[in-house]
Amino acid sequence: MLIQRNEFDASQLTNYVERLDQREMEVAGIPYEMFQSQNASESGFFSIQVLTEALMSQGLLIFDINKPKYVHYMFQPEEAQAFIVNQSQHWFTLRRFGDMWFILNSVSKGPRFIATTLLKEYFEKLIKNRASIYVVEGELEICEADIAALNDDLIIIDGILELEDLNTVVNTVGYNNEDDEMQKALAASLEFDKAAAERRQSATAEEIRLKREKFLSSMN
Repeated sequence: MLIQRNEFDASQLTNYVERLDQREMEVAGIPYEMFQSQNASESGFFSIQVLTEALMSQGLLIFDINKPKYVHYMFQPEEAQAFIVNQSQHWFTLRRFGDMWFILNSVSKGPRFIATTLLKEYFEKLIKNRASIYVVEGELEICEADIAALNDDLIIIDGILELEDLNTVVNTVGYNNEDDEMQKALAASLEFDKAAAERRQSATAEEIRLKREKFLSSMN
């Protein structure tokens, strides 16, 4: 949705998961049989670290808008070109085509136009609902929707034009039937190793958590 082409499938994203897991095990010194990945879940959710690695391969960087350097996007989101949002372990995208903003969410029937004047209030509601928002920096390739928007040919089927409409948008989170096959594929590719879980008893969850936090802090 962000890149506007089918760039990543389940197996490709799983490759990023495996690379990150391997890196964490090596840096934190956690043996394989004691390691429990937090970069992906059996339900099909990927961590921000996985998305960061995947988007870097496309020349794109993402930053938490809660950080001081990027907090101005909370008040002037229209200055960006795109955002990715994590709400209730579900990722979706906000992207600008021309001067028009759209919410690109797999739980919706299609792209939803949102008035630029409502972006700030939309972000405020997302934050209140414990969502995480990341600004996308880098050069997004021009796509058909960009060209259509510039030529005033972009057709709006569903739009958010009033403040009261935001509540239903913020509360609409989850997976639809179209996500089922993706979830099944991810669950298969991330099959849980029960034997390793039994051997993991020698290490406490607290030890693993502390080692992982040390590793993640070294990445920042």
